[in-house]
Amino acid sequence: MGYRVKGKAYPNRRMMMVWCLVFIGIYACLPDTTLPPLQNAETLYPERTDGPFCVPEDFTTIDPDTFLAHFIDVGQGDAIWLQLPSGDPTDPVDILIDAGNAPAFSGGEAADGGAVIQDYLTAHDMNPGEVIEWLIVTHGDSDHFGGIPTVLDAYNVGGFIGSGHANPSSSWASVRADISAAVAANGGVFASPPYPGLVQNPGDVAISTPYSEVRILWPHSQSTGGLSSNEHGLVIKVTVHDVSLLLTADIGESTELDLVSMHDNGVISLESELLKVPHHGSSNSNTDAFLQRVFFNIPPEDRRAVIMSGMKSFGGVTLPTTEVLDKVHSMVGYGRQLSTQHEDGSKEHGTEHDDDHILFTVSPTGVTRLCYHPSGTLPRVEQNDDDE
Repeated sequence: MGYRVKGKAYPNRRMMMVWCLVFIGIYACLPDTTLPPLQNAETLYPERTDGPFCVPEDFTTIDPDTFLAHFIDVGQGDAIWLQLPSGDPTDPVDILIDAGNAPAFSGGEAADGGAVIQDYLTAHDMNPGEVIEWLIVTHGDSDHFGGIPTVLDAYNVGGFIGSGHANPSSSWASVRADISAAVAANGGVFASPPYPGLVQNPGDVAISTPYSEVRILWPHSQSTGGLSSNEHGLVIKVTVHDVSLLLTADIGESTELDLVSMHDNGVISLESELLKVPHHGSSNSNTDAFLQRVFFNIPPEDRRAVIMSGMKSFGGVTLPTTEVLDKVHSMVGYGRQLSTQHEDGSKEHGTEHDDDHILFTVSPTGVTRLCYHPSGTLPRVEQNDDDE
């Protein structure tokens, strides 16, 4: 059969393409090849922590109910800012999980994670004096709580969630007391430990919005008092628009295996599209059994991983280890394992932080994107004069 355009018959598709090129233009007729074929991902992202870079459209989201998770590069340590869609597009629920280290707690070796966080939040229209609805400190190690004093000076904190472990070997007790006072001043909830003040059972919902749920998977009770600070670290599962993130603090093998047992017995579910890799990519974590439970039922193209780490050496071992990089990479594939330590080895000492921020977005339709956001600023889209 031929084709008919404005009363004239054309015998085949080739002639249609000719007319398309003449009247519409070559770029309108040819297919969009902006995104490369999936089979070429290993060529685009040959290194294990290579990945795509964010573009302005990743921030100026069309739908105001898009979820944003910011993995802020504070150097060695964790700092995660979640913006949960609340139903009010102008007022998401802001959750800050950990705040990196600071010179006062690291002997001057670390940058002030709190200052990095404040700069990052301000660049994304979260200005000093505003309210962080929930501050969460997963455990009392300084590379997770060190930046908290600066955060408390800059922002109001509505509520707090912590593991409850005192970690007497650190300065955590005094920082925890400061958090308690700040929360009390705002009439908020101080849930540390979360059981039974906030949740009753493993996997219970601790925070919810019309589109999201935040669940505490671990520690499941106060009966684990003999465990180390790391093994007491909060494990948090966030589900937004039916996409899940598993945030794992610095848990090690023993906690991972406990979580695997709870998962297998139907007490909790570890399945998640995105994993914040445990303990900065340590080989003492990231067991095969744990990673398999997280990713087993997730389609390969939907798997993502984020590693939060700096260049600090622990007993001669720099995290993440090659073993863990290889293991996680084999599960998530090329371009889907991003790290705040990406290419830090080529940077001058002391400048490794504040440039490998990572953004994860989930739209209301479940479309996800994970990308590097090195500038840490929100691109502004100039308004067209015709729209004014």
